[in-house]
Amino acid sequence: MQSVAYAQLSSTDILKRAQKKVLPKTPLVCRCSGSITVIVFVESNKTVCATAKNGHPLLQKAAVDAASKWNYRDDARLGGTFTGELTFSFEGNHVRLLNHR
Repeated sequence: MQSVAYAQLSSTDILKRAQKKVLPKTPLVCRCSGSITVIVFVESNKTVCATAKNGHPLLQKAAVDAASKWNYRDDARLGGTFTGELTFSFEGNHVRLLNHR
């Protein structure tokens, strides 16, 4: 098994590198709101692992599913391998991406 070193990027840098962004859909059965922070691990410019840190389980699943579909632009400095956080805000049927530094 090969060990991989991940560069830590800020949310701002992750958003700059994002080529394909997918916003989560609020589950129909969920009448909840809040923010979900997802930790993403990226290799070869694709999300290989996404884990929610907080929030309602139904919103966590939606946020992780969406973050797992993101793709990123090449960056020779990082070699396409990095980690960071994405935060999605759910308010009713509206979802938006929060940019934390």
